[in-house]
Amino acid sequence: GTSSPLDRFTVPPSYTVENQTFTDAFTHGTEERTLAGIIGYSMNTGTVMVGQRLSKDQRHDWLQKFGIGEAPDIGLPAAASGILTPAEQWDSRQQYTVLFGQGVSQSTLQTVRAYQ
Repeated sequence: GTSSPLDRFTVPPSYTVENQTFTDAFTHGTEERTLAGIIGYSMNTGTVMVGQRLSKDQRHDWLQKFGIGEAPDIGLPAAASGILTPAEQWDSRQQYTVLFGQGVSQSTLQTVRAYQ
């Protein structure tokens, strides 16, 4: 992979890339965090920073590998597939918001499957 849980990052209170500014749900200064800490505190800023290590196509491929955008194979005809727009249709903001769960749509079952 491109990162490990103990990789360290300097995470600012806001982060701008391609004229898109991202902030976190809580107030903080510039902090040193591990990747595990970024994920554990659900830091949008750090997630975007780390996610820049992947191309748009790689981000899309990983979301698909986690089952986002595909109906779960559980034998129920009404199982929701969610929405995963093709990477080439992502705008300058969505290409980053997909990294922290916005810009995609998924069912509770898909979320549970992604954590297995």
